[in-house]
Amino acid sequence: MENKMISLICIGIVAFFILIGIIGTVMTYNNMTSLSQECDSQWSKVETVYQERMDLIPNIVATVSSEVKTETTLLSNLANARANYLNSKNTNDKVLAAQEVDRTLFKVIALTENYPNLQFSKGYQELRIVLEGQENRVRVERNRFNDMVKQYNIEIKIFPNNMFAGTFGFKEKQYFKATAGAEIVPKVGGQTTLP
Repeated sequence: MENKMISLICIGIVAFFILIGIIGTVMTYNNMTSLSQECDSQWSKVETVYQERMDLIPNIVATVSSEVKTETTLLSNLANARANYLNSKNTNDKVLAAQEVDRTLFKVIALTENYPNLQFSKGYQELRIVLEGQENRVRVERNRFNDMVKQYNIEIKIFPNNMFAGTFGFKEKQYFKATAGAEIVPKVGGQTTLP
């Protein structure tokens, strides 16, 4: 009888630890899933402000090309970069395409220094104000996205979560990084514009 009681206690203790392990695993999985979804949600906000920005590009191309007839290659590159972004299928491709749009758009903005008539064009001045506001919104959403990616990446890399992350298919997410040359601040109409 005493052996039976000891066996039941041992089985109960083992069952308790198994139950704790299962609950811990479920909680870890749910937390990683939640953070992954929050990253995806934040990325969709980045995409929304990028889409608004992409919608400005045809106006930029039209405004600049009406004043500057000699820079067709640069304007074509901007239109192509926009098309690449719009045709990208996944987050990493969209990040790369958005970085190309950034690089090309900053070249177009810097171009205005060489064309005073463009700097004083009313249409360009209005478009520049809208673009600067859009750039600020893009910057804010990209920063929020990177904050969410940081939280998610920490969650899947800390012990013991890192053991479950690979098993459940959670992979590190990529940060949105500044493009090469982004530290160079373009000047628009004699004023410095934040990249």
